[in-house]
Amino acid sequence: MPKRRILFVCRGNTCRSPMAAGLARSRARDAGRDADFIFDSAGVAPDMIGRNADPRAVRCIEARGIDISSHRSRPVTSADFEKFDMVLALDHSVQTDLTARAPAGRGHVVRSLMSFAPAVGVDEVPDPWYGAADDYEHALDLISEAIDGLLRALP
Repeated sequence: MPKRRILFVCRGNTCRSPMAAGLARSRARDAGRDADFIFDSAGVAPDMIGRNADPRAVRCIEARGIDISSHRSRPVTSADFEKFDMVLALDHSVQTDLTARAPAGRGHVVRSLMSFAPAVGVDEVPDPWYGAADDYEHALDLISEAIDGLLRALP
């Protein structure tokens, strides 16, 4: 079976989406399924290209045993809609942006990450950028629930 290719996308690709990709890699590896997936992350904000992961995000996910310190932000490209089986948006505005950017016939690959955790009762991961450490923890908790649901949903 070919690997499933999944792209996580947030605004700047410096906190939520790299945390999602790092956590997904870790969970898939822990489940013995790392050979089944390719995970990556990107952002829709052009002014953030090439930036390091936000230090608060690095510390938050590092406390859970995952290292994203080498991450550098990158933009979503039109090729991503062809390359990835799923392009998972972290919030509504990003999903709207991605849907508008998707080439004809590829809009179906864009989904909400939180659609994989309906029991949580939240349909987007709030951007912690202007918040405190607790906001990063909350975002990562939501991402964690959705990643678990994503891995359960994919054979």
